Amino acid sequence: MPILLSVPELRPGMRLAQPLLDATQLLLPADKELERADIQGLVRRVPHLSALIVDPILDELASFADEAGDQAVARQAQSALIDTLIDVRGRFEQQMSLSSLDVGSLQRTIQEVIAFVNRSPVAAAMLVANGAKGHYLTTHPANVFYLSLVIGNAVRRVVIREWTRQQRRKSGVANEEMSIAPLALGALFLDVAMWPMEHLYGKSAPLTAKERAAIRRHPLDGANMLPDGTPDLTRLIVRTHHENIDGSGYPNGLVGDEIHLFARIVRVADAFDAAIATPVFREAKSPVRVLWEMSLGPHRRCYDKIILKVFSQLVHPYPIGAKVRLNNGQFGVVVRHGIDDPFRPQVIIAFDGGGKRLPRNRISGVVQLDLQDELRIVSFRGEDLSYVNETTPDEPDATVLTQFESLFESAYP
Repeated sequence: MPILLSVPELRPGMRLAQPLLDATQLLLPADKELERADIQGLVRRVPHLSALIVDPILDELASFADEAGDQAVARQAQSALIDTLIDVRGRFEQQMSLSSLDVGSLQRTIQEVIAFVNRSPVAAAMLVANGAKGHYLTTHPANVFYLSLVIGNAVRRVVIREWTRQQRRKSGVANEEMSIAPLALGALFLDVAMWPMEHLYGKSAPLTAKERAAIRRHPLDGANMLPDGTPDLTRLIVRTHHENIDGSGYPNGLVGDEIHLFARIVRVADAFDAAIATPVFREAKSPVRVLWEMSLGPHRRCYDKIILKVFSQLVHPYPIGAKVRLNNGQFGVVVRHGIDDPFRPQVIIAFDGGGKRLPRNRISGVVQLDLQDELRIVSFRGEDLSYVNETTPDEPDATVLTQFESLFESAYP
C-alpha cells in the first residue's frame, strides 16, 4: 500500500500509486513520476489535496488494508446522485415547483443506486470531496444520501425494530413495507428549500434576522415543496432532519423518540458532511475533529448514541497510508483502521521526529494503538490532536433551541 502525502510534501521523483483527482477531475495519471513542474502546479492549484505515493519498502514490511473498492463505490454512487439532483434542480429552476416531478421514476433511480451500493463490498463510508460537479447544495445531499444509506444498512436490525414500533403506533406509515428507500429519498431532498437561498453561501456578512428565520423554517418549507406521491416518511425526514436528540435542534425542538430513527440517521450524516465542508465554510473542521466532537466531545449529546457508535466504526478519521505523528516524536503510517477505537488505528513506525525514513532494520512490525497505553497520535496534517486523548466532562442537557448566527451554525451541531 502506498503512503499518503499532502501536496506540499511531494518531491520530484516520487511516483503516483493512483490517479490524482480533484473530485472527479483527473489531474495526473497513475504511475506518473512527479517532476518539479508537476508539484509546483499542484501546490498552486490544489494544495489541500493528498496523493498516494508508491512505497515498496513499507509494502514489504506490512500488509495494508485496501480502500480502493470503497472509494470506487462512493465515487460512482455520488456521481449518479449528483446527476439526478442536477436534473431535478434544473426543472425546479425553470418552473419554481417540484409538483411535476415524477416521484416514481425518481424512486426507481434511487433504488438502482441502493442496489449498486448493496452489491458492492462497502465496509466504510468514503466521501468524495465537496465541490464535485456543481454547488454544495448538489454535492452535499449526495453525500448525505450515501452516508445515510451506509449507516442505515449497518443498523438494519434497529431499523426493523423501529419500523415495527411505528406500525404499532399507527403513525401514518403503517402500511408501507420496511424499506430504506424513504430514508434515501429524504436524504436527497433534505435541503430543497435552501435552493432559493443559495446566494447565502457566498455571503460574508452576518445573516439577517429574516435570513435566519427562513433557514430555521426550511425543513418545514422543504417538506411542503415535495410533490404528490412522495412517501409520508420522506416528508417526515425532511421536516425533522435538523432536530437534535437533546431538544436543541429546530424547527420544533423535538426530543429523543419524538424523532424518527431515519431522521436521526440523516441528522448525523448531514451534520458530519456539513462540518467538514472546508471549501464551503470557513468554520469547517477536519474529519478527525468533527468525528471526535460528535462521538466523544462537546456535541455528543445532540445525536443518537447508537447511530454515533455505528457511524464512528464506518467513517475513519485517518486514511490508510496516512502519516501521523506519535507522542514519542516519531511518525507512523496507518496500516489498518482501529477495531474498537477509530482514533487508535494500527500503524507501522517508519519515520523519525524530523520526518526522515528510519533505517530498514529499525522499522518494527505493526503496532496496534488500541492495545497500547503509552503510544498516541498527537498530530495529523499539521493539526494538534491532543484533544483526542483528553477526557471530556459530561455536558448538561440543552433546553433551548440552538440560536445560530451563520449558515455553518445552522447545520452543525
